[in-house]
Amino acid sequence: MPVGMIYLDDQNTPEKDLVTEMARIGKTNTPFYHLIKKGTPSKKGKAIDGHQWWYEAKPTGTGDNAHIEGGDTANSVDRNLGESKNHYQIIKHKFGVTGSAEGKQDIEGKDEMTVAGVTSIDDHLLDIERIILSDAEPVQRVNTEGAEVAGKLGGVRHWLTAENTVDALNAGTPTALSKKHLRDMFKIGWKQGVITEYVFMNDAQKDKLDEIDTESSNSIYGKKDLRVNDYQTIKNFTYAKDVQVILTPHLPQDMILGVNADSLALVHQRLSKIETLGKTGDSIKKTIITELTLRINNPYGVTAITGLEE
Repeated sequence: MPVGMIYLDDQNTPEKDLVTEMARIGKTNTPFYHLIKKGTPSKKGKAIDGHQWWYEAKPTGTGDNAHIEGGDTANSVDRNLGESKNHYQIIKHKFGVTGSAEGKQDIEGKDEMTVAGVTSIDDHLLDIERIILSDAEPVQRVNTEGAEVAGKLGGVRHWLTAENTVDALNAGTPTALSKKHLRDMFKIGWKQGVITEYVFMNDAQKDKLDEIDTESSNSIYGKKDLRVNDYQTIKNFTYAKDVQVILTPHLPQDMILGVNADSLALVHQRLSKIETLGKTGDSIKKTIITELTLRINNPYGVTAITGLEE
């Protein structure tokens, strides 16, 4: 049954503190996780059933609406609703110190357990980033004893279809990134009322982007000047203005991913937390646990260009 969600920004609970801190420290190395909103389901259901939601497509109108004066009231118009679903994934990282290091500081004067925890959180964030940027299919968990299956969330690229993707292949051959590719991708979201705000890409496409318009005519001497571009923002397209360029090593080199951040959210069945596991032999162990899924509030909030020349 579809359920809503409550954003963490609207919740006043100390349980969200770790997620808030993870989003803050993840700004550089895990920008996708940092940007998209986080929340919890508006009502608790069984985790095994996953998270299901409605989304509303942009109204289109008919262009045919004329009535007789004094006539009957117009018929109601049904909302153009779609339905989607994703499954929850449990992500864990263990860390700890030996009994000898308990309460001790390293050579930089930092608590050994704290340092181990920070490293573990970095690994945790990177795993989440890679998972949500993937093209993985959702997998429903199975709790039957002896036949258990770990639930897996569908990554953002699972929602890419022919309708929200620009295919840059020409007769099966990759083509170089162009302004037309970007314009066609931005146009997809614009037509659906979800403007592209960010483009994520690996270094190959960032280099191709920087090479666009590197040569320009010198109006005084009529010569060609080589200008080095370093695009941080793509400006002045009619269909998307001031689109921020974000580098990530977690996308294929032949694609660019467009994102409308308000159209995506991470839904936590359980908010991230650190649990103490106690002693194992002569060591103290803790674990960080996150149980979440990815929600795409509008399938056109994610767009892409694929098949690009690397």
